[in-house]
Amino acid sequence: MKKILLAAIVGIIFGFIATHYLLVGSYLNLFVWAVAAMVLGYMANSKRQGAYIGAAFGFCLTMAFMISGYTGQQAVVTRLLPFAIIALVGAACGLTWSVIGRYARQFVDKKK
Repeated sequence: MKKILLAAIVGIIFGFIATHYLLVGSYLNLFVWAVAAMVLGYMANSKRQGAYIGAAFGFCLTMAFMISGYTGQQAVVTRLLPFAIIALVGAACGLTWSVIGRYARQFVDKKK
C-alpha cells in the first residue's frame, strides 16, 4: 500500500514538473514517464502490485499534468470528469510500463 501511495505522489510531482519545468511541451516527457513507471514496477514485490503501482502512477500523473496545465475559460472543476476519463488511458499506459519493469526484475533475478 505504501508503494502505491508513493507511486501516486511521484505521478503528481512528475505531472506538475512536466507542465512547468522539465521538457515543457515536448513529447520527450513520454519517455521520462515510461522509464519512471518501469523503475516503479521494478521495485514492486509482485506482478499484481506492479500493476497497481503503474496504474496509480499513470492516473495521477495524467490528472496532475492536465490540471496544472489547464488554461481554459471554464473553471477547472467542470473539466475534472473529462480529465479523469483521459487519465484512464494514462493509467493503462502506466500499468503497461510498470509491468514491463516488473518482468525486467524477474529476468534480472533469474540471472543471479
